[in-house]
Amino acid sequence: MPPAALPGGQILKIWTNGFGYIQRYSLLFIKHLFATYVRWVFAQQMWLAFENNMERYAAKLLFQWRPVRNGISRKRRVCEERIVTFTAQSPKEALVKAKNYGKEEEFQEDEDSNNCIVCFEFVGVLELKDISLSFSEGEVWYEITEMVSPMERKSKLIPLESELDVLSINTPRGKKRLRYK
Repeated sequence: MPPAALPGGQILKIWTNGFGYIQRYSLLFIKHLFATYVRWVFAQQMWLAFENNMERYAAKLLFQWRPVRNGISRKRRVCEERIVTFTAQSPKEALVKAKNYGKEEEFQEDEDSNNCIVCFEFVGVLELKDISLSFSEGEVWYEITEMVSPMERKSKLIPLESELDVLSINTPRGKKRLRYK
């Protein structure tokens, strides 16, 4: 009996010494199987979180790069805003987890040649959101802000596609190489 037709293309049948058919599937079908597996794994994780009364949260964390040269650090510092997701049983536990994550990411580098110490420090939690049910598929964060004529100022607000971090080979838009003097 021939195998059933499967999504992603036809099956190539090869006879193997009387033991049956070897099935070769197209790349599209393999991608379909992988996507199904990923959805199943995600569903399992969500089910475990549901069974343990866990909710999904996203936290927006603020970090600073603080170079110290000869015991003096500048007031203007490069900062990083990082969004992380995790599960917790309550909003208070989520806040504790977010703060712990931030503290664990801190580090310090000593540069003896320049007599400079560079500290990466956790400043705090900027925002904490419960993302268990309120987000659409693929949506991870939102912020509602008030702006003056955003559509009319679109060319000033929205960077060129070539300037987006993922598509750029240069430093981020409007930034020069950082120098610590």
